[in-house]
Amino acid sequence: MKVFLFFSVVFSVFLFYLSGEFMAGASLWERYFIASTPLGFYTIFYIVRTYIFRGDKSGCLSFLFVILLAPIFSMIIGPFAAPFVIISFVKNVYLSLTYLVFPEKKYKNKKGRKEKNPYAWLKFLEMSKDITMVEKLGYAAAVVGGVGFVLTFLWEGIKSFPYLFSENVTRSFFPLFFFIVVVLGIIAYHVGKVLKEKYYNPGLIGEKSTEHHLKFLGDGYRVFHNLDVFTSSGQKQQLDHLIVGPKGVIHIDSKHYKGEIIFTDHGMERSTKSGGHDPSGQMMRHEQVMKKVLREHNFGHVQVTGIINFTHPHCTLIGSSPSFITVTVDRLLTAIHELPDSLSREHVKKIVQIIKTNSKESVFNKKVPLPMYVHHGLFVGLTLFVAILYVIYFVVPDHPILAIVNAIEAKISQSVMNQ
Repeated sequence: MKVFLFFSVVFSVFLFYLSGEFMAGASLWERYFIASTPLGFYTIFYIVRTYIFRGDKSGCLSFLFVILLAPIFSMIIGPFAAPFVIISFVKNVYLSLTYLVFPEKKYKNKKGRKEKNPYAWLKFLEMSKDITMVEKLGYAAAVVGGVGFVLTFLWEGIKSFPYLFSENVTRSFFPLFFFIVVVLGIIAYHVGKVLKEKYYNPGLIGEKSTEHHLKFLGDGYRVFHNLDVFTSSGQKQQLDHLIVGPKGVIHIDSKHYKGEIIFTDHGMERSTKSGGHDPSGQMMRHEQVMKKVLREHNFGHVQVTGIINFTHPHCTLIGSSPSFITVTVDRLLTAIHELPDSLSREHVKKIVQIIKTNSKESVFNKKVPLPMYVHHGLFVGLTLFVAILYVIYFVVPDHPILAIVNAIEAKISQSVMNQ
């Protein structure tokens, strides 16, 4: 819904500009009436999907229903709904930006209770498959926009030959449109590079898969995800998943490795060259910290079991780790239920409380090196600088800033000639 809202607003701005270019003499109210049509379309879609069609196929049904209604009602509803849609758009943009800066900040809902940011458009950054889309779309926009700019600029120039840089050429719609696409594409590409460095985490795909399977573990189990567990002395380890139940305390590490995973006496080996370390040492550290936390609260006798869970659908295990249970995700629940019972309900409750006291939810917030910020920041700044110069010199040649620049140039030229 929020992506649809974004494109509706962008398309409305686009229509407002087009109506001024191709409808000579159109008043602001007439242009507003035309430009608000996509916002009317969005409003109808929102109402239909929220209050009429619900469920898994609500989006498709709503879209088909709206296609029938939109030609009739969108131009009527649009001018009235536009202010409310714009307010919603601004609110979503604000909350999306604050989500990036303050991912843990909570907001009051309609009932006055604080909850996590419900309008986080950029929640997709938690999924490593999608975060690279910012960079890829920016690159594609820059290439397509660049080609389109050159071709349309030359075409407009040929029509106005020999005045290649006349106002008719530089102010015409298509070269300006593609120039804007280039600028936005370059900015998106460099911003995407920084976001990828900060938020990209391939392991999240595996963790989400494991989290889904653990929902079917059954009653009597308490499952924690993405947890920082710490001892009284300050030792800390980040655990992907932690289970407390009749089978004891189980810590699980998810690995989204592809290909053959071979366990030998010398450790883990992979058939592919895509990286990925042997998780055995990491699992040892997890187990030591977990056992120390339990010992500090007189539960040192509790069985702590480690499971290395491989989640990639094209993963084949050969052999097994000598210290930990190794399974693919489809056998995870079976491996857990095959463990012997070791904890009563009372002990489970007490251990759950201990874990809550000695842990907190982990926030994936990788630090970006300062040189990377500087590198991409310079490119973004240079792009904006060139864009401003283009607009001042070619699109709005009578801009007051240009008058100041020309005055300075004239003064410098005069001083040079006097010397």
